[in-house]
Amino acid sequence: RPAGTAARGLVISGIAPGADQSVHHVAYDSTRDILYAAVSDTGGNNWVAIIDGASMAQGTVTPRVLTGAATGLWTGLSNRRLMGVRVDPEANILFVGAVDVGLFAYTNASTLSGDVAPALGLPITAFSAMFVAPASG
Repeated sequence: RPAGTAARGLVISGIAPGADQSVHHVAYDSTRDILYAAVSDTGGNNWVAIIDGASMAQGTVTPRVLTGAATGLWTGLSNRRLMGVRVDPEANILFVGAVDVGLFAYTNASTLSGDVAPALGLPITAFSAMFVAPASG
């Protein structure tokens, strides 16, 4: 490529199955090359799409999915979207925040799939955004 130009990135154009869904936030584990996407649909279903080999993924991808009643993420209410996702690659923990639901921590983030209960859940109501700052030091 010509000097001074940026490399064109790969584009993930959809997450299967993909009807009426929105990706709200993403987090990337560069150690394991895994992308975590917080996804909600118009029916109030929330899940985390987990895309292995993310640096080479393109087009419509079929991810592993963290979803189900045990996860604490599904609400059935369209106004209760996932509002944040963060991964701690060193500890292999995934953090997910959901509006008026809570903040959840899932251990063994790199192998999550299905209806997995969080290792820790903190119920929170009346919040509209979540940010987990990286550890310092």
